[in-house]
Amino acid sequence: ITTESGTGLVHTAPGHGQEDYLTGLKHGLELLSPVDDVGKFTIEAGEKFAGLSVLEEGNQAIVDALMETGSLLKAEDYGHKYPYDWRTKKPTIFRATDQWFASVEGFRDNVMKAIDTVQWVPDIGKNRITSFVSSRGDWCISRQRSWGVPIPVFYDR
Repeated sequence: ITTESGTGLVHTAPGHGQEDYLTGLKHGLELLSPVDDVGKFTIEAGEKFAGLSVLEEGNQAIVDALMETGSLLKAEDYGHKYPYDWRTKKPTIFRATDQWFASVEGFRDNVMKAIDTVQWVPDIGKNRITSFVSSRGDWCISRQRSWGVPIPVFYDR
């Protein structure tokens, strides 16, 4: 939101976005994410909305409920940038969920040495992985993806 763009109204949803999550932590806000794995409202959103698709009928149901109670001053469409998944071209919904992380610090030096022992096909792969490993902080290894997509596993023997 700036003086040149946006509505002037700002909300914070700590359960739905990195910046909002950090703002919520800073100000002691409850972490609420009333959306399930398939993009539908959970019971936490209220009985009236549970099971409705967030990106489809759910939004309109909330607008209707606000109108019914006289709590909505105005509703209008507003075009803005929204994140889309590059694979499916569908909108994404950010949710704060438990994740697994690997600290790259513990094995960065060994990986950087091992990169030089691999024959990369195509060669550009070496540059990509070198850049990735050299600058990587904690690595989220539990990203929510389709079943069948492998995740990295490391063993310390």
